[in-house]
Amino acid sequence: MIRILIICLLLVYQAALSQNASPLYLQTSEVHDIMTRFNADKGSIMRFYGSGDGWRGEAGFNTPERRERLLKLIGSYMLELKQMHFETMNINGKVDYILFKNQLEDQQYQLKKRRTDLQ
Repeated sequence: MIRILIICLLLVYQAALSQNASPLYLQTSEVHDIMTRFNADKGSIMRFYGSGDGWRGEAGFNTPERRERLLKLIGSYMLELKQMHFETMNINGKVDYILFKNQLEDQQYQLKKRRTDLQ
């Protein structure tokens, strides 16, 4: 009987702890998943279209194929970002949305500028 009571108390205690841990997950935002996928996709492109300009290869986006593929990738993620509902996001999601959008726009600008410079 005492064992059953101890097990029940442990289960109640564990349930209480798991409810208190939920604010930890509030640090993530609605945009976190798309940002993580973008970084993984960009990394794959950078490795696949590598040009031997260092370990990360981010300095120049110097191959035309890599530039065009990155521009296409950025365009697709910008479309996906536009489909998200900014007004319904929590504050962390809104901040991530704005920062990620700025990052995408900056990378797109840099790639297009590099393309025109080389032409």
